[in-house]
Amino acid sequence: MFRKELKVLDCTIRDGGLINNYHFTDEFVKSVYQAACESGVDVIELGKKLMVSEEYTREAYGKWNFCDDDDLKMVIDSHECENRPLVAVMFDIGRVDVNSLQPRDQSPFDMARVACYVPDIDKGLDLVKRSKDLGYETTINIMACSAAIRTDLIEALNQVEETPELDYL
Repeated sequence: MFRKELKVLDCTIRDGGLINNYHFTDEFVKSVYQAACESGVDVIELGKKLMVSEEYTREAYGKWNFCDDDDLKMVIDSHECENRPLVAVMFDIGRVDVNSLQPRDQSPFDMARVACYVPDIDKGLDLVKRSKDLGYETTINIMACSAAIRTDLIEALNQVEETPELDYL
């Protein structure tokens, strides 16, 4: 059954990167992107947008943990899509330099997926708002919901509901 309000998100690269520290070949990422294009996926998440630091290096954590604009463009330009999926990257609160982000109209990605835990929902929603100010479509991924205290989760979801800058949950 088709429901327009439901969107299909492919997170093969971002989620799979948790297993191999984002050490995917360019050809593999291009193949996943092509498959997403051809299957009609609405959104493809190609990795994370972390800041490089002494702890988080490209060598140790792979380039798809950092999603440079040039790498994203290389993948997007590798396959002509009739109905191109939105390209998303994940932002971890405290690990993305929002000041270094380009506005959406100058960026290869379309959507910011903000990841946070229930106790950090205020920080997550602030990052959503800052991303929306740059023109990105936004979504929040509240991690470990099943482990959250019920009242805290309800409070967090109420905050989510009151955030007009949030496009998807």
